[in-house]
Amino acid sequence: GVRNSNRSPAPGMAAAAEVLVEEVARGLGLRNEGRVGDLVDVFELTTGPDPETDHKVTASWVAKLELRVMEREVPGVLWMERQKPLVRETRIIFEEEEEEEGAVLLLPQADDSETISFPDPEFHKQWHLHNSVESKHDINVTGVWQANITGRGVLIAILDDGVESTNQDFAENYNRAGSYDFRQEDKDPSHDAIGKHGTSCAGLIAAATNNVCGVGVAYGAQVSGIRLLGGLVVDATEAKAFLYKAHLNDIYSCSWG
Repeated sequence: GVRNSNRSPAPGMAAAAEVLVEEVARGLGLRNEGRVGDLVDVFELTTGPDPETDHKVTASWVAKLELRVMEREVPGVLWMERQKPLVRETRIIFEEEEEEEGAVLLLPQADDSETISFPDPEFHKQWHLHNSVESKHDINVTGVWQANITGRGVLIAILDDGVESTNQDFAENYNRAGSYDFRQEDKDPSHDAIGKHGTSCAGLIAAATNNVCGVGVAYGAQVSGIRLLGGLVVDATEAKAFLYKAHLNDIYSCSWG
């Protein structure tokens, strides 16, 4: 990663920054892959397909280049860092332990409220949303719903290991325009997403009121899927994911652990 000195460049300055980075890349024998997402002053340089160039980029070579940048010997460049692959996995979901003999388990009863009612058959089991057994042992969201605040008009991006876009519980709330798969570099984050963590998160957030399973805490909101987790990722890719379609996605949900 290379950061240019123009922090918020005007269009003309942005073009000049691109020219500068191209010159820097050529001078270093690297290839300019362009800006990192929508960051106006951060660029990604790679060795490209040339094995000779890749061999040249050793740890000592990078260290010397970093020193030159720190001492302002590379005009216009404020910062650089060699990208290191990092493991990014989802949170571990533990299996439920068997109950001890004699333990008392309180189960929520069917919701008999006249004002809180959904056609979804499993809603009465969602005690975290509305607990009719132990008062105040839920997230206290029903009053928000009654005020007609359901997430409508909000798009929440699920940065995770994929989202099953056709899942019946939230398919009608799925937004394809805000979605992307950074592992396979395409716009479908549903690759191998059935039963995955990201799909569960999408349902918890925006499962619709549609006679299927339960409802999401913001059942009127939309969700998009950004597939990133499940292997090695570099900082530049993470930055691209965090910024992906920022003009569409209002909230980015990252339950990574």
